[in-house]
Amino acid sequence: MGHIEMSQAKPKGRLCVRDLPFHQSSNRLRVRNRKRARMGRLLSEDWFHVFLRLTTIQSITYLIVCWTVFILIFAGLYIAADTIQPDVDCGLTTNRGIQVVFSQKAIIKRLRNGRFTFNIRVYDVDSRCPLVEAHVRLYAIKKDTADGDIKFEVMRISNPNDDLGAVIYPSLPSVVSHTIDSYSPINAASPSASNVEEAFHIDSCGMDLREDDSRTGGRDDYRCMVCGETYSTIDCLTRHIAYSGMLEKNDSVGKGGGAKRHCDVSLKEMKMWKVTKDKQTTGTTTGMYYDEFKNLFDTEEVEVLAVVEAIDPLMSGTFQAIQSYCVEDVEFGGDFAPCLMKDYQGKNNVAAVDLALFHKVIGEGGVV
Repeated sequence: MGHIEMSQAKPKGRLCVRDLPFHQSSNRLRVRNRKRARMGRLLSEDWFHVFLRLTTIQSITYLIVCWTVFILIFAGLYIAADTIQPDVDCGLTTNRGIQVVFSQKAIIKRLRNGRFTFNIRVYDVDSRCPLVEAHVRLYAIKKDTADGDIKFEVMRISNPNDDLGAVIYPSLPSVVSHTIDSYSPINAASPSASNVEEAFHIDSCGMDLREDDSRTGGRDDYRCMVCGETYSTIDCLTRHIAYSGMLEKNDSVGKGGGAKRHCDVSLKEMKMWKVTKDKQTTGTTTGMYYDEFKNLFDTEEVEVLAVVEAIDPLMSGTFQAIQSYCVEDVEFGGDFAPCLMKDYQGKNNVAAVDLALFHKVIGEGGVV
């Protein structure tokens, strides 16, 4: 018992304390310096190692305090500079959207199928760092309307398809196209609807639609007023009425009754309706319809707003780049000049974008 008590007794005056588990020492000696003021100059010559000997909690506390002090100092300087000259931009803000460039001109052109499109070109000059999830939108702003209200209307995009998000790859010059159909807010021809159209055409119910969806079978644009069957084009509807009317006459269906029959629908009126609809979209002469577009842009003070939204891969922040087009910014006819070409000057065959050709329009209405 006496031996055990002696082994458990705490030794007095130990210089090297065993303060760690398993009877180990933390490598510290119980030595204290007196009159440390005389050591300040000496320790300042080796401040780095003095700082390293601080505990983790002390080090983190000192770093947070220093960081906060520096932030407050620079914030005070910025506030003071802004107070002195509030209207002057210091130039330290970053705007990634500036590097996304739009073509100076928009083009309204007639395609081979007779329909018209509104086209612009977009390019990100910082193509070495491709943008993430870049997509584009178009809006038509009409400032002078009959009711005196400014209208802000969506322009559906055909290329790239806005049903898929209108995603573009702006690291290469991309052309954005809007098809000018009967639903388009910049459709120049807007005659009053005929009785046939009111009877067979499905109401848009205020939705932003486009005719390309019905032409490709994505939805039906027309409903038979007799049986309620829906069809994507006027041709399909007219064939349905003609065939059903032939069967009704052959089988004497509904003869003498008061119900509306397919054979009672005038195929001549249907044909004239189709001709009228085609003229609204394609026109009879290209030049005449270019004048119609010019008149629309002038009278209603139309301004087309283009918006590109993307994520910067370096800062992981979302930004927007915008551009607008008025009547003086629209070329009628022609195409954008090719500006993407192979670069044979370097060791590798890489693509090169000729920015001198980026805004150039060639062909009808443009510079050849």
